[in-house]
Amino acid sequence: MSYCVIHDRRFNPWVWLFDKLTHGLLRTRRFATELLAAFRFVRKNRDCEFFFVENDYPLGLMAAIVSLFLPCAWVVGVNDTQNLKVSISYPGRQQRRRMHHIKQWVYRRADAVRANSFVTRDVLAESGCPEDKIIVVPLHATRWMLPTPDEAAAMERFRRQSTVTPSPTTASCCSSCAGCPRKRASIWRSARCPTPWSVAPGSR
Repeated sequence: MSYCVIHDRRFNPWVWLFDKLTHGLLRTRRFATELLAAFRFVRKNRDCEFFFVENDYPLGLMAAIVSLFLPCAWVVGVNDTQNLKVSISYPGRQQRRRMHHIKQWVYRRADAVRANSFVTRDVLAESGCPEDKIIVVPLHATRWMLPTPDEAAAMERFRRQSTVTPSPTTASCCSSCAGCPRKRASIWRSARCPTPWSVAPGSR
């Protein structure tokens, strides 16, 4: 249930008003349009044993709402700790109270909650997710995904060349703050005039 057969830009004319009304509240552009698509997807595939939902928001919220009208077994996957009330913290982490409660409702509605690591499992349990629903299915990397020694050396050289010591004028600006005017200008300059070290090896 990660993807539904749906146009990637258009709004459903029957629910476009709900899309506009929920845009600011749920921070999604086409929530009602995609919710209707998810409803049709589940209704068409009711013979499935269960549905796997890749993320807890917004697709997890859609699945939780759909399950109110079309009872079905479904598992929600959790890959990050954004907006959960936990002790972990790092720069740029989102912490919205409303989103925390929405995610907890999604976890309670799901038949099982798939955590991608044991650390994620512990964080979910701390946030209030029912522990008896959490199943750990770790992320994996097969041999073909691992870089060769030459590729690893090239990646290390690229990392070292990409590391820039911040000047006093930019030290106060978080490097991950894409919304900062200084950061936007930097991104624009990189896109307009890419330097040799701003392009990954082999990408040209």
